[in-house]
Amino acid sequence: MLMDITNMKTIIAVILYNTQIDDSETIKQLAVNVCDNCILIIVNNGPKKINKNSAVLDILVREYIGVEIREYIENKPLSWIYNEVLNGFDSDRYVGDAANLLI
Repeated sequence: MLMDITNMKTIIAVILYNTQIDDSETIKQLAVNVCDNCILIIVNNGPKKINKNSAVLDILVREYIGVEIREYIENKPLSWIYNEVLNGFDSDRYVGDAANLLI
């Protein structure tokens, strides 16, 4: 029996390091190729705070069912960040950018 994936809630996690939202190719593509029933988690892993005045961010907020930004400018380990996403958000599946995480 095939699983019906049309109503599955998906968490997409994108980790930024030394990159602003408008400069991230991954995030720009997510603004163009919108995922239905998806929540986008953008994690800034340093070293500077990101600018939240962003045309791309405005699009993401309109198109996704949820967008959350987390800032860890102290450069936390990727394993810590992904575990936080996995443990902190209830979802049917998770997609991660930096570590090729797909569950």
